[in-house]
Amino acid sequence: GAGAESTIIQPPPTGAAATLVTAEGVAHATLARLTLSGGAIWDGFLAEGRAKGVKLTRTILRGLKTGVRQSGEAEVEIVNNTIIRNTDGIFIDGSTPVNVRNTILAYNSGTGLTHDGAATRISNTYNDFWSNGANMQPGNEISLGSLFVDPRFSSLPDNNLRLAANSSLIDKGAPSD
Repeated sequence: GAGAESTIIQPPPTGAAATLVTAEGVAHATLARLTLSGGAIWDGFLAEGRAKGVKLTRTILRGLKTGVRQSGEAEVEIVNNTIIRNTDGIFIDGSTPVNVRNTILAYNSGTGLTHDGAATRISNTYNDFWSNGANMQPGNEISLGSLFVDPRFSSLPDNNLRLAANSSLIDKGAPSD
């Protein structure tokens, strides 16, 4: 895609709810630089069936039931994304490892980041949680570089999710990214 704000994937106007993008059993795939946007009954991205080496990066997930869902021992690196105005931001179940960094989780009416506690590994670093129904479940697992500040988007009502010049998130990501 030309950029997350230019390439938008939305559900069809009719039909049963499902997931916009599914990575099932794939290896070493990347989904990047687009927007997944839909109604409140659609999920944005689902990784399942032992998907390995999958990367979700520089993507906007907005207006969905769940922005990112991960299950079935899928291994996904969720990095440099904006996950906003969904019911739930990220939901990870089972023994699936959690690997989320440099991601904004804001204005999700449910929970920003949820895992069921059985994760084999948890890496939740340099993420910003703002104005979610709850930031993290279980509990508030505050990790390295976690922030809880208004991201200050250029124009939230217009879906211009670039950071404004006065955003306190500028230069606050993981030093290695």
